[in-house]
Amino acid sequence: MMAGFTLVELLTTIIIIGVLAGIAWPSYSRYVEKGDLAEAKTILITVNQEILNQKVAQLGDVNNTGLSKDDIETKYIQPKISSIQQSSSVPPKYTIGIACDNDEACSSNYHLYAKPERSGYRKNLWMNDLGEAYTCTDTDTIAASISTIKNSDKCERG
Repeated sequence: MMAGFTLVELLTTIIIIGVLAGIAWPSYSRYVEKGDLAEAKTILITVNQEILNQKVAQLGDVNNTGLSKDDIETKYIQPKISSIQQSSSVPPKYTIGIACDNDEACSSNYHLYAKPERSGYRKNLWMNDLGEAYTCTDTDTIAASISTIKNSDKCERG
C-alpha cells in the first residue's frame, strides 16, 4: 500500500490556499499603506515643527523677510528625507513636498504634502501650517487650499 496524496487532494489544497490569499491580500495591502502613511505623517509633523521653530527664532529679526519655498525645501525637507533614505534600504514610498500661496514668503499659508510614489497606494497626506492633517484619496488635493480640503468629501481629518 502506497502512502501519499492524490492529485485531486493537492489541487484542492492549492485552490483553497489561492482563495485565502486572494481574500487576505487587499487587507494586507491596506495595512501596509496605513503604516507607510503614518510614517509620512510623522515626517510632515517633524518638518512642520522645525519650520515653526525657525519662525519663532526669527521673530526678533526686523530684517526678516520670511522663509522662501526653496529655503524650506533645502533646509528642512531634503535633509529629513536624506536621513531617512540613508537609514533604510527601502525605496521611498511618498514624495514629500511643500506648496505655498506665495513662493517668495512661504512662512505662512503653506502646506506640506506626502504624495504616494508606489502604484496601488490610494491615499495622500496634506498638512497645513497650523499642523492640521488630512488624508485624501484624490491626488488633486495636493495643490488645493485649506478651505477646499476641509469641504472635500475625498478628505478626512486625522
